[in-house]
Amino acid sequence: MGVGRFILLLVTGGVVFGWEVGIKIGNAYIDWKGTGERTTLHGFVSFYLDVDYPASPFVVLSPSLELGFGRRSVGEFFCPGWGPCRLDLTYTTLELNGKAKFRPVPYLDLYGGAGISYSRFGIDAYDLPTGVGIGTITDERGAGFQAFGGFQVRIRGVGIGGEYRIKRVDTESVEGVDTLTFVISYRF
Repeated sequence: MGVGRFILLLVTGGVVFGWEVGIKIGNAYIDWKGTGERTTLHGFVSFYLDVDYPASPFVVLSPSLELGFGRRSVGEFFCPGWGPCRLDLTYTTLELNGKAKFRPVPYLDLYGGAGISYSRFGIDAYDLPTGVGIGTITDERGAGFQAFGGFQVRIRGVGIGGEYRIKRVDTESVEGVDTLTFVISYRF
């Protein structure tokens, strides 16, 4: 199935069955290859869109598109040719997932899923006095695979809950990223 057909399926299916949009806020934990070290990105945020296809009264299947971003300051340095600068570790990700949602009791949704992703890990430089971006020191990109699970208490379309996600990526220095997030959503 081509990308155009997939997008058409998402759009037409959402009109018939329903959409869910949401935001996830929390922490991302980056595991570095061969070091056993972990870096925490406080303030990780992602936005997602699900297209819901009811499989039964208690089960919904959803393709899901998600875009995530996290940043952490590495410190202040002197950048040659520029002067005082701040370096930030930046993580961005684009994910395409399959998700199954279960409603064992009214108002409670349990869900899980898996998918593929493309992520960027960079060290970006910013001018210290103005905060304007001045360049990238390192830039690694790679494909990945993730699996996740979570819950939401849902009342009249509004959902509030939590999610844990584990991701493995194919880059030179990053082994994986785990996220623990608070989820707020609305189902149309």
